[in-house]
Amino acid sequence: MKEKVSVVITSYNSDKFIERSLNSVLNQTFKCYELIIVDDCSIDSTVLIIKKYQKKYSNIRLFINKVNKGGPAHGRNVGIKKSAGNYIAFLDADDFWYPKKIEKQILILKNKNYSICGCRPINKNLKFKKGTITLNNLIIRNRLYLSSTFYDLDEIKKNKLTFNESNSYHGVEDYDFIIRCSLLDMKIYNLDDKLISYSENEYSLSHIDYNLNERRRLNVLKNLKSFKIKNKILSLIVIFFYSVKIKLNEI
Repeated sequence: MKEKVSVVITSYNSDKFIERSLNSVLNQTFKCYELIIVDDCSIDSTVLIIKKYQKKYSNIRLFINKVNKGGPAHGRNVGIKKSAGNYIAFLDADDFWYPKKIEKQILILKNKNYSICGCRPINKNLKFKKGTITLNNLIIRNRLYLSSTFYDLDEIKKNKLTFNESNSYHGVEDYDFIIRCSLLDMKIYNLDDKLISYSENEYSLSHIDYNLNERRRLNVLKNLKSFKIKNKILSLIVIFFYSVKIKLNEI
């Protein structure tokens, strides 16, 4: 049976970017996919643009939240629930992929016994580590960017993994998600190919106060009991490091 990929895009007031994002999926060399878009009650023309694409492409499905959820976590969880593929990939509405992204990443999961595959962003200012990514790599610094990642959907559903929708996780829900994946021994590989353009602008949740983001990242680590049990010494070191870093930045 041919593999099928579920692509999940979350949008909110994204009319400046959404066509570029949609076209980057539609132009993939790997064609067996469904495109699920979950909109968080946009008040601009985002939904109208998506519906225009729906008329042309039968594999596009649109879901609109009944109320604004204030972040992408809920939409990603809807995407996981609605997905019918063997694999799943997430794409933020202001990011876009290069044409061979799915084709190259699906080969890593099929042939190299990995459950998750990332790739190098085109942006030079972002940190990147190629090859196998360990839990230690992740807790010291997140080496994966959500729009770059590609997952074995069966593993996600088997382990009942979802994104944390709490307000205190806004901006770091993807970090929390990938940490929990790693704790479940899901093997991660970062492909050294530039297959995504990652955006950070005034519309992005990642474009928030630096110290607030660091405090939320620290809370992710503090709240992961299984992380502390498996890596007690390392967890104490990292938590201390983040605490000092935040204090120094506040001076």
